[in-house]
Amino acid sequence: MKKLLGIFVAAIAVLALSATPALGKHGNTDLPFEETGSIGSALYRIVVPEDWNGKLIVDHHSYQGGGDPVLEPVPAESLLLEEGYAIAASSYSVTGPETWKDAPKDTDPLVKLFKHRVGDPDRVILMGRLIGAVFVAKLIEQYPQTYDGGLVADFPGSGITGIIDRFLAPQLAYDVAFGAASGFQSSDWGTPGDLRDDLTFGADIAPIFIPQFFNPDNFGKLEFMRLVYGGLDDWYLTADSGRPPAGIVSMAFLEFFASWEGLTGGTIQQNADIVYTLQDDPAIADEVAYLSGLGIDANALLAQMNATERTADPSARNYMAKYGDFSGNLRKPLLSLNIVRDSIVVPEHVTVYSEAVAARGMSDNYVSVFVDQLGVISQTDTQYFKAVLALDEWIETGVAPDPDDDDIFPAADGFAPGVVPGPWPF
Repeated sequence: MKKLLGIFVAAIAVLALSATPALGKHGNTDLPFEETGSIGSALYRIVVPEDWNGKLIVDHHSYQGGGDPVLEPVPAESLLLEEGYAIAASSYSVTGPETWKDAPKDTDPLVKLFKHRVGDPDRVILMGRLIGAVFVAKLIEQYPQTYDGGLVADFPGSGITGIIDRFLAPQLAYDVAFGAASGFQSSDWGTPGDLRDDLTFGADIAPIFIPQFFNPDNFGKLEFMRLVYGGLDDWYLTADSGRPPAGIVSMAFLEFFASWEGLTGGTIQQNADIVYTLQDDPAIADEVAYLSGLGIDANALLAQMNATERTADPSARNYMAKYGDFSGNLRKPLLSLNIVRDSIVVPEHVTVYSEAVAARGMSDNYVSVFVDQLGVISQTDTQYFKAVLALDEWIETGVAPDPDDDDIFPAADGFAPGVVPGPWPF
């Protein structure tokens, strides 16, 4: 009788379990689960599918120049959820220049909240794009005991000081090419590399530069800017692309640089070790002759640029480097997903980070993959999804994916095998 009673009790328990919704790993909540809210000033969203695989993707969006924090969509969210991944995403608790210092601090509270609401994940994978990619790489370098790996899209591997120094080139090129008509000379923008701290794109830069950009008479000057900077196919994107031309974005960034100067109390860009030249364009046999045909004396303008030396304020520069540069001390897998034709985050950024991790003897922990898209942050959901799967498998097996393996990164999905970026030109 006792044996039969035991069987009966066990059967009841099984039936009860079968009627109960799936629970989090530690039984913290029913699955599927979705919650939005705020942690301090940071908005967050957590989504866990019913068949959670125990792995958590924590998403980091790009830089937000100001205003109230915004919670952005997560790339490939539906594909990731269908595969069983949980997703946690948050805005940054602050916007504007302070983002550099405070945004990475928002990740740990979000992961802790996830553990409290859902349960402990088996694996935590960070994902970020553009400036969010900077935060992810910094977190992976600094906290390898906490995070298992990272996917960084549009990864500016030169770090923030590399970004800001590169964008000094189009400022100087614009100033010497447009002369008295440039906003630096005709208005109160400040000077290249030493901007007015409250300079904004909407109120100050756009009213002057956008009409200049779309004036056909200025094509030669704009081509000089593009070739000095190293702009690619997206420099003149048209309206039907749905994306802003990189040539305009290159000047819109001045608003960010100005705000960072205001934050740090000094100049942050420098070019003491840089010699400006025309970057190679495979479609142009002779860049100097090409510009001459457009009425531009490239050598004379380059001489003016190279005679203009900018030195950053040491304390301001150190502040930016502290929060936005990399050590290369990479002890967990990091996969970058960059774009071949992207003038904002040019492919050569990968070269800089590859050299940094190689100097630390940690090249085995970094893989770079490229996609043949046009323009910054133009990766598809499928490309993000395939990259996450590859990174997850790498974390699981310890074997890094081959970026040229068509089974992992199919050319049919827009991946670009065989890309070897050149040296960093600045």
